[in-house]
Amino acid sequence: LEAGTYYLVADTYVNSSGVEKKGAYTLTVNFVDETSTELTNRVVQGYLAYWSASTSEIQWDKLTHLLYFCMEPNADGSIKSMHGWDTTSAVTMAKDYGVKVLLSVCLFGAADIATMVNSPTNRARMITNIINKVKARGAHGVDLDFEIPGKTAKNGLTTFVQELRTALTAEGNAPDGQPYRIHMALMPIDWSGAYDIANFINHLDYAMVMSYEGHSGSSPQAGPTNKLYSPVPPWSYNFSYQYFFNHWIGKMGAANAHKLLGGVGYYMQDYATQSFSIPSSSLGSSYAKTKMYYQILPLVKSLTPDEVNSILGYENTIKNPYYFYKKD
Repeated sequence: LEAGTYYLVADTYVNSSGVEKKGAYTLTVNFVDETSTELTNRVVQGYLAYWSASTSEIQWDKLTHLLYFCMEPNADGSIKSMHGWDTTSAVTMAKDYGVKVLLSVCLFGAADIATMVNSPTNRARMITNIINKVKARGAHGVDLDFEIPGKTAKNGLTTFVQELRTALTAEGNAPDGQPYRIHMALMPIDWSGAYDIANFINHLDYAMVMSYEGHSGSSPQAGPTNKLYSPVPPWSYNFSYQYFFNHWIGKMGAANAHKLLGGVGYYMQDYATQSFSIPSSSLGSSYAKTKMYYQILPLVKSLTPDEVNSILGYENTIKNPYYFYKKD
């Protein structure tokens, strides 16, 4: 709850049969302090992309970790571009707010990933560059965003993470007195069998599952980008946080479940649909438009649903809000 004055109005009290029970009764309301152990131990990491690196609207009090995206390497572990890491004021600002800072390393393409992780020379070069750049800005660790590794990188990827951990440990602690951190971004599903994660999860602090794009503009049904659950039927896809997390817990073991983070995509799809029903078939990708969170939020806050031309509701099977509107 935000700070403010709140009123609770008790309208009616009925028994299990729906018969009104008159007379005095007690309504007990419990509040949980935000400083409770569960909430203070939470991890909320946010990616700050170099192409949109404004810090003016960052809610620093909501973040625990800032991941600067990104250091872009070559396949041999040398640096192609730092994309502003060496000079961005975001690093200093984050530390001033008590937010941990990690340098995100973005190596894209299965062939380049395999070339880097399968070569001892390339791995060593990459690790040296990571450590030098992290220490140069007084940062707290590194985030590994390798998209998308293939099966040929499986053994090399495990070795790379193990060697990176050994090298960071040898550097001592980060500026906050804690060991340097290693986070990793994971595909929603290990489609190619590239992650032997059971053999390197103990070297990671957190693994963020890219658990978005559960529906896209080309999906046969209209649906949210992020879904908590997705029962099939009535939904076409079982892709959801529940499905993706269960997949990774099965690979890394339940004892490591606390290291999983859920990725939230701050965008969604605007579909043309067959009907005002959930789920509803999409009329096709040519009608679908990607909308950003900041574009949708003011609309939803200002609308007045009339249950005919516009409907705002909550869908219980997947635990997501929805908004219908009629146009033309």
